[in-house]
Amino acid sequence: MRKILAYHFLPFLAALILALLLCSLVLKFAVNSGGGKTITVRGGKISERGLLVNLRDSVQQELELLGSLRDKNGITLMGSSELTTESAYIPYTFMPDSLGIRLNAFGHAHHQTFAIYCQLLAMREELKGAKVCILLSPGWYESEGTNIEAFLEFVRPNFLKKIISDKAVPDNAKKEIGKFLSLQYDLIDSPSSEIRYLTDFYKYADLPVLGNYFKERAATCDRVNYVLTANKQLPAKKTSYSWDKNIRFLEEKFVASVKSNSRFINDEYFKLYVKQADGTLLSPEFTELNTKNNRELQDLYLLVDLLKKSGAEPCFIMQGMNPHHYQHLDRFDPVLKEITALLEKNNFPFLNLFVSNKKEYKPGTLNDVMHMGDVGWLKMNRFLYTTYYE
Repeated sequence: MRKILAYHFLPFLAALILALLLCSLVLKFAVNSGGGKTITVRGGKISERGLLVNLRDSVQQELELLGSLRDKNGITLMGSSELTTESAYIPYTFMPDSLGIRLNAFGHAHHQTFAIYCQLLAMREELKGAKVCILLSPGWYESEGTNIEAFLEFVRPNFLKKIISDKAVPDNAKKEIGKFLSLQYDLIDSPSSEIRYLTDFYKYADLPVLGNYFKERAATCDRVNYVLTANKQLPAKKTSYSWDKNIRFLEEKFVASVKSNSRFINDEYFKLYVKQADGTLLSPEFTELNTKNNRELQDLYLLVDLLKKSGAEPCFIMQGMNPHHYQHLDRFDPVLKEITALLEKNNFPFLNLFVSNKKEYKPGTLNDVMHMGDVGWLKMNRFLYTTYYE
């Protein structure tokens, strides 16, 4: 036994220790041999209202988001497909035109919580005092969370650079992004160096030697410095608005406009998507939801924690679904209860437009079965105004 230890195990152990030391020196040399460059993004925010469908096309969209968050008098609105609907009461039109309040919106279908979290994490330094409204959709909680296409559209390479180089961003946050990217890695064409770094950081940051290497390697990644040369805002405008009167008017107007059905669905949508060729009506069931392993719910906890710690002034709005169309909407109630408890715990204002009971549903809140109608938009505008300005 002693001979085995003397001639086999001890030499092997010594060789292993030497290899680890050499590996450590090589990795340290690799880190110290070069540093990343600083990329300066310079320009002005040019819009005081409106929607940016995604952030994919140019750095100008990055500046629009930066400027929106930096202007503490206005509002940054983030949501998904509802933002692409047409209405005179949609907030990025109504708030500037009727109340003189600057509002920029960002999003389209599949723009969900994790993508929003990563964008705001990249803009962490701009969040203190920022008025940020997050539009939540019940349908998000039926999905597996943000898909990789939406992530790549909204979380630009410069945002990933900011997250990697920001020493105030906790390692756990970087690992969470790396975990998401590693699970989707095969779906990414030509992963960027930032994506490769974050996936490696997730895999190896907790390992001896390699962990220190990947933590130190952040210094070799490019850094981004934003220089905002102009930030277009709206001049202050004092006005009053008859909220209750106009909400009642829009409810009555919507009910009078619906001729084809008693489900409070606009006629065009009803004829195209609800009424079938044989005369039967679609009545889909809302999905049974898992609250314990719900990725979207887990992402919401990440987002709330970020907004709380950064000193932002967020509010949240839960959109509705039409209980005259869907069956078993009460299956969403446990998730809604957890969301409500989370936001109340953090003292974040919350407007809930979701009801599972037909008697509680207000016609016109939705235009069809899940997209906001004029009544819903106006209620949202009132909530934003009273939350931030009254």
